[in-house]
Amino acid sequence: MIRNIQNSFVLNINSLPKEIRLWIYPRNLPLINITKEEMKWKDKLSNHSYENFCFTRGYLRQALSEVLNIESHKIPLIAEPGKAPFLKNNNGYISISHSDNKVFFAWAPSNIGIDIEKNDRIFQAKKIMEKYYHPREKKYLRKATPSSFQKEVLKYWIIKEAAYKWQHKKETTDFFQWEWIKESKIAIHYKKDLKVDTYFQHLDNYFLGIAYKS
Repeated sequence: MIRNIQNSFVLNINSLPKEIRLWIYPRNLPLINITKEEMKWKDKLSNHSYENFCFTRGYLRQALSEVLNIESHKIPLIAEPGKAPFLKNNNGYISISHSDNKVFFAWAPSNIGIDIEKNDRIFQAKKIMEKYYHPREKKYLRKATPSSFQKEVLKYWIIKEAAYKWQHKKETTDFFQWEWIKESKIAIHYKKDLKVDTYFQHLDNYFLGIAYKS
């Protein structure tokens, strides 16, 4: 269920832990105010990059103000360009995902990772699977029908991305160490002894993956 609150589209998904908050913002919305500190990045970014930066930070602050009950410009958000944003002062955790012409935000009291993709995304599914996926994942995916194979590979990629974002401390190679145990709804990173619950949702023409441990 989606409800519109002052241009923020709040997602209500009953199967998720109730403390998780999700929002969708269409990219055709007008820019809104960011902080003076964030505006200092204008001279260091291209016009396009700075516009994207302003959009995500402005609407992320608006979303967070709803759940934290703090004025948007006073939210202790650290969100430098090209880096994962985070909240100071024990105000919870956030994750961002971009897809098509929308931006998705998630907030939770514990660390959270989200990833969202259009479900008709075209990519080299077989090559990706053979190169990067765990043997058990490959065994499962090879059973998929030709018509469903592309989407099934994408589902695994989305959960891996969500789990990677969930990691508080991570290295670039960690992404490919995650295995999704689909039937158990968990993702595991064996080398670092990490395990996280996963949630997969169909959302109109999008796939949504969430990694979260209550």
